[in-house]
Amino acid sequence: MLIAITGISGFLGSKAVESLATKYDIVGISHSISNHPNIPVYSFQHLEQAKSTPDVVLHCHAAVSSGINSVDKETLFEANVVATEKIINAFPKAKHIYISTASVYEQSDEIKIESSNVAPASDYAASKLQAENLVLKTDKAVVVRLSSLYGIGMKENTIIPNYINQAINDQKIEVWGNGNRKQNYIHVSDVVNLIDNIVHRDIWDKKIYLGVSDKEHSNVELAQKISNFTNAEINFVNSDSSLSNHFDNRFTRNELNWYPKADLSLELKKIIQWKQRQS
Repeated sequence: MLIAITGISGFLGSKAVESLATKYDIVGISHSISNHPNIPVYSFQHLEQAKSTPDVVLHCHAAVSSGINSVDKETLFEANVVATEKIINAFPKAKHIYISTASVYEQSDEIKIESSNVAPASDYAASKLQAENLVLKTDKAVVVRLSSLYGIGMKENTIIPNYINQAINDQKIEVWGNGNRKQNYIHVSDVVNLIDNIVHRDIWDKKIYLGVSDKEHSNVELAQKISNFTNAEINFVNSDSSLSNHFDNRFTRNELNWYPKADLSLELKKIIQWKQRQS
C-alpha cells in the first residue's frame, strides 16, 4: 500500500512518516521540499510529477492560527482549503484521511462528541471545516478532529511550550485567571496509532472521528505538572474568560479499537528534558 502524507515536514506529518514507513510505502507532499531518506517528496505545485498514485492520502498539511501565532484569513484559506482541493483533484481515486481540529465545534462548556454541532469561532476553524467538507465529498474518506496536539518538536505557539519555556528560562509560570480552564491534550504518538488503525481497518465510510485523550486538565494542573519537574514558581496573572473543553469519544474508541496510552506527566517530562538539552 502506498500512502501519501501531506505536510510531511510538519510536526504530525514527520511523526507519521517515522511510524507508518515501517509498514507501508510512503511518499511526501510539502510546500517546502526537504530531504527524507528513501522517501520521495513532491511539491504541492507539481503534483503531476508523482510517479505513482497513492492508495491513501493522509492530509496533515495546515496553516494554524493559535496562541501568539496569527495568520490572515487568505493564507488560512489557501493552505487549508485550496491545497486540500488540489490534492483531491490530483488523486481522485485515493482514499483520504483528513486531519482536522476539535475547534470546529460550537463553543460551549458542554461535552462534545463526534456528532456535536459545528460552529467555527475562528477563521482557522472555519477553513478546516471547509476542507473537511471537500474531503467528505470524495468517494472514500474519513475525518479526524484533534484536540491540542503535543509532544517533542511541537509548535511553539501554544500553552504547553509557553509554560515550559517560562519554567526553564524564568523559573516561573504565569497562569492566566484562576487557572481553572480545562483543555484536552492528545499526544502525537496516540494520533499516529489512531491513523494506523484507520488504514488497517480499511473502511472509508465518511465518518467523523475524534482524537482526544481520556480526560481534561486545568491550566493550573498543567502548570503544576511542569513545576514538579522544574521547581518553577506559579504566578496567577490577568484574567481568563475562555471556556473549558470537554470531550467524549467513545464512538471513535469502539469503532477503531483504539485507546490513547500516553501519560501527560511523563510526556511533559520528556519535552522538558529535550528542551533543556537544546539550550
